[in-house]
Amino acid sequence: MRHLKAPVFAFLLAGWFLALPRGAAGCQVPVFRYALERWRPEIYEAIVFHRGPLGKAERAAVDSLTAAGGPVNLQTVDVDMAATLAGDAQKLWLAQGEAALPWVVVRYTGEEKSSPLWAGRLDSPELKLLADSPARRAVAARLLAGDSAVWVLLVGGGDASADAAAEGLLRKELARLEQGIQLPLPDPSPGAGEAMLSELPLRLAFPMVRLTRSDPAEKLFITLLLHGDKELLQSKNPVVVPVFGRGRALACLEGKDLSAGRIEEAGVFLAGECSCQVKELNPGFDLLMAADWETINQAPAPAQPVAARSLAVVEPPVVASATFVATAPSEDERHRALVRRQRIFIAAVGIMCCVVLVLGYLTLRSRAKARRTR
Repeated sequence: MRHLKAPVFAFLLAGWFLALPRGAAGCQVPVFRYALERWRPEIYEAIVFHRGPLGKAERAAVDSLTAAGGPVNLQTVDVDMAATLAGDAQKLWLAQGEAALPWVVVRYTGEEKSSPLWAGRLDSPELKLLADSPARRAVAARLLAGDSAVWVLLVGGGDASADAAAEGLLRKELARLEQGIQLPLPDPSPGAGEAMLSELPLRLAFPMVRLTRSDPAEKLFITLLLHGDKELLQSKNPVVVPVFGRGRALACLEGKDLSAGRIEEAGVFLAGECSCQVKELNPGFDLLMAADWETINQAPAPAQPVAARSLAVVEPPVVASATFVATAPSEDERHRALVRRQRIFIAAVGIMCCVVLVLGYLTLRSRAKARRTR
């Protein structure tokens, strides 16, 4: 899926910023707010394998999966084993081994569809927590209230001192960033670019949610946060995952990569201008979460216009502030900038392909020469 560890995340952020022409900011709405208002969560699917019609109780159990605490980005798919299986359904069922019907497989509908996030019986108690849990409700509530991002801190790996150090670092850095980052000031004039759709007050707020690995109520949420990464699931290190928008996880910061610099990079990115409105071109992956995100459009208007913060930065940000340009380009400028970025990307891919082909040719030639000299 779109699971990003810190080094890859940092590389993508750097490339993302550098690839943007300086006069091509898409809008002056912060990334976190643009994502909350416009980016719909990707859909997960629960494939239910059964033989013959489901009983009344079984059908109710299936229906309850998509009715957990509000709208949820999950769809159910019935696969009747009485019919002949073929293609993807057959492959998925064979991968389950000795499974007892009715059997449920939960997976992401995007990339890596062959990697289930969870599999088990339809009557498993864990399924009740598939799309909803106390921590996810807390995260959704803060995002719906207009908080910029919720930083989930995963602890409980066994090293209490490491957990305490990570929590202290995170609290310190989030407080510093809240006071130090200046939000872009949306331009209300006509033709100034994208505008905010919700009347939620625009503010910079980075709350933290502490999560323990041993909490049974959050087992599936933790699997989602770490996206089933065996290395992270088995790690004893604390992990930090900033969640923004409509339940979108930005990256996993863990071990030596859980540092002040990485936290700042993520915070500056989330609070910066949304220079690329295309969701798929931004880092991150969507979580399975039950929440009515459309309620943000029902929020009452603030008593007074909310201006962006204009506080002194405690320390220079890791990502140069020049990246966040306050100019509002025209549609033609944005189109030309997009074309330039596409051409650069295509050229880079072409160069990489050429390099791979040359290296492959040289390797084959070297092996052929070695065989002739034997």
